[in-house]
Amino acid sequence: MDLAYLRAHPNQLPTFLKHQRIRTTPVSGGSICDAERLTLDDGSDVFAK
Repeated sequence: MDLAYLRAHPNQLPTFLKHQRIRTTPVSGGSICDAERLTLDDGSDVFAK
């Protein structure tokens, strides 16, 4: 989660807190940072880097 973004846009916080993450799956291919696929409680997936 980008804390600088949340500090600049505090009205977006409820959007990030609406769903719970139920699974985290590493995504390979990056050499500079870690990347993950997050599966949320409603079945949707999001990409986090």
